[in-house]
Amino acid sequence: MKRKRILLWSLVAAVLAFSSVDIGLAFQNEPEGFRGLKWGDPPTKEMRFIRCDKYGQSLYDLPDEKLQIGDAEILHVTYCFFNDRDVEKLMRVFVYFEGENNFKILETICNAKFDKPSQEEYQKLIWASPKTIVILSYDRSYGKLGDGILLLDYVPISDAYHKAKEQKQVEEAEKDW
Repeated sequence: MKRKRILLWSLVAAVLAFSSVDIGLAFQNEPEGFRGLKWGDPPTKEMRFIRCDKYGQSLYDLPDEKLQIGDAEILHVTYCFFNDRDVEKLMRVFVYFEGENNFKILETICNAKFDKPSQEEYQKLIWASPKTIVILSYDRSYGKLGDGILLLDYVPISDAYHKAKEQKQVEEAEKDW
């Protein structure tokens, strides 16, 4: 569980690093959401609530989620929403998978869909624009939810969430002075 949290926050940190940089152009076929859900949409009735944090991020999954993308087998999909003034808006999706073979299949699919990545490291590919970030990453040490993650992030809502989180942290710290 600890490794999963470390991985999750390292990927979120990568998203934040990219969202604060003016990246320039959109990339080919930039996603407008995932599996019929558009960025900014609320959770569907079929979604199952997992948990929320005190800053307004809620996590959901779908009990009958299709566990494939093309020939790649996936383990789990987590949908992240930002509760902005009592309206939950889709801001991020985590797709967990296992195995280098599934990473290679997803790499082929993403390269065909999005073209060449904005940034490429060993078994980590990033497509980024000012609006959307897609990260495909594989590492055997990731933990229980699989050793690979495909992260899709909508920067405008993600930025709003992080600003709200920072503001709440500052407000909460005031009583500690």
